[in-house]
Amino acid sequence: MKHKSKKKGGKLRFEPAPVGEAAHGLGDDNDDELLEAAAAAADGDFPFLAQLTSDDATQRELGCSAAAICVTDRTKLPTLLQQDVPETLVHLLQDSHLGVLAEATGALRNVAVEGGEEVCQRLVRAQLMPRLCNLLAENAPQIGRGEAGPADSRSSHDRDLERANRQCLVVNLLHLLWEVSENAPLALATANDHLSLLCRLTDPEAFPSAVVLPAAQCLLTLTEENPAATQLFATDATLPTHMIRLVRRPGDSSDLHQLRVLAAGCLANVAAEPDEALLALVLQAVGQSLAINTQGNVRGLAASLHKLRDTDEAEGESAALRRQCEDLKNMMRAQQNALEILANLCCGEDDEWQDVDEEEEELDPERPGAGAAAAPLAEAQAVLPAVISMGLPEKVVERCAVCNSAVTGLLKSAPSPLGRELLHAVEGVQLRALACLNNMLLLVDLSTMDPAFLSGLWAMLFQLGKTATPETSPDLVHSVLGSMWCILRKAVESPDTLLPALGITEEQVLHVCAGIESPDGRVRSSVAGVAGCLGQLAVFRPHLPVFADLLLRALQDSSQWVMVEALNSIFDVFAEPDVNEVVVQKRLLETLQALRPVLQEAARSSGRGARASGDAELHGRLDEARINLARFLKYKAKQFA
Repeated sequence: MKHKSKKKGGKLRFEPAPVGEAAHGLGDDNDDELLEAAAAAADGDFPFLAQLTSDDATQRELGCSAAAICVTDRTKLPTLLQQDVPETLVHLLQDSHLGVLAEATGALRNVAVEGGEEVCQRLVRAQLMPRLCNLLAENAPQIGRGEAGPADSRSSHDRDLERANRQCLVVNLLHLLWEVSENAPLALATANDHLSLLCRLTDPEAFPSAVVLPAAQCLLTLTEENPAATQLFATDATLPTHMIRLVRRPGDSSDLHQLRVLAAGCLANVAAEPDEALLALVLQAVGQSLAINTQGNVRGLAASLHKLRDTDEAEGESAALRRQCEDLKNMMRAQQNALEILANLCCGEDDEWQDVDEEEEELDPERPGAGAAAAPLAEAQAVLPAVISMGLPEKVVERCAVCNSAVTGLLKSAPSPLGRELLHAVEGVQLRALACLNNMLLLVDLSTMDPAFLSGLWAMLFQLGKTATPETSPDLVHSVLGSMWCILRKAVESPDTLLPALGITEEQVLHVCAGIESPDGRVRSSVAGVAGCLGQLAVFRPHLPVFADLLLRALQDSSQWVMVEALNSIFDVFAEPDVNEVVVQKRLLETLQALRPVLQEAARSSGRGARASGDAELHGRLDEARINLARFLKYKAKQFA
């Protein structure tokens, strides 16, 4: 039987650019018209649709600006898609007016971010990529430092406005290229022809940081698992040399921290088997970013924002405070990228789901669930010693607890919207740190680690999960449970060594089990898995009835993922004869027998869905559970014979 028993870890994708309004080159005189268009859209009317095809360039520009705002309202987006707004905006990339181009690309950027994969593929089919890349190649060289442009009779104000519009256009093009390439693989064929240009745009001596950073972020995405990029960097020695120079570039600004990390990520992406020197350079950039004490800065700014007495005062907050917040968000964005790079370096290869051989169902192995093969981790294992020697696991743990509940409360209650923006950045760092931690935990032999470190790690995870509720922070709770689950799997393998170091308490066990009430299916699935590990530990045998009740409830869950995880845990916890008293008490076998036809139908239905959608993972898990359930019932029947 070929299958993957659990999805334990994986590579992270780099986060796309945040949604934002297109930068406006229209001037203040048109602000009232723009607000009126947005208000009309809120009432279900879209006057800007006619403006997009107007003969007047100012009207087309205004229509694109209104579209950029309206598409961020997800309730309006389906209607705009029905009106072929994406295709209209793509057509406007052939416009002869620079202001229209800048606004159209800004609107398309928002369309791509809000619409996701399906809309990005639609944009590619509408011939976005040739027009996007041609505009980038034509306009990017004109905004470099020292590019004065042709002499003409225009005023300096008009020339400055044109340059600002051209830079706005290039920045929007880069963000749009980043988003579409992430969501539409067909876009890579065209984007690959412009990788060298993107490398040139990352030169901070030639271009402003407003261009350099999105170019580096776009390049990071385009080089990930892209053979064409790997080949280009291998044949053109100037490209990796340029990236190495960026990683080594001195400076303490948040922009430079971001640039160093992004360049390091590109080097990691294009080097299939990096040598020790290159690996050390990449990890050094990651470590420098993670070593920055953002906790103290978050606490200080949270206190300053909370002191603002009301919203009116918050609106009048100083420009210096705004700059501090923006700088801190940029620094945390660099840390997010650093954590993603480290998580991917520490990630073993994911096995693809394969069809389960129907003939295997009739086998009668010694134990149910036998036959699962572990994924090879050779490449990631080779990275691990360098990661540990540089003290990166400790830095990752620190990022998991980037701020405590008191600081979180200050940010939530701050009258300024900057408080919520900082909180979003903090949670972004925490989520990536937890994902990185999970990948590390899968690799490392925990029994060799300092017991004090393990004790602190478990306590930190429990406290973080306890203060973050599934209702308000389901992603965070899910990630915390994932790391706890990973530790417990290792504890099942080495209980004598790890359990004393972890110091798991009864209160913690019961609190985690209460998560089965979560409204989030991912959280409930993780709780079922954690319960399966706890139930295999002798010290928690008195709680077997509690675990049985939890898992029986999970079998009735509306989410098939939760049901599958509960079955896996039941197979692990209740297979041996010494727990049959609880099996009988909870009528476990009767429940499982009644579940067989339900599971068989679910597996058949998921198979049809997998063939239609191309997504085989759920089908693989259900089919595996179906076969293992039959084996489990046979195994238990022999015990009671």
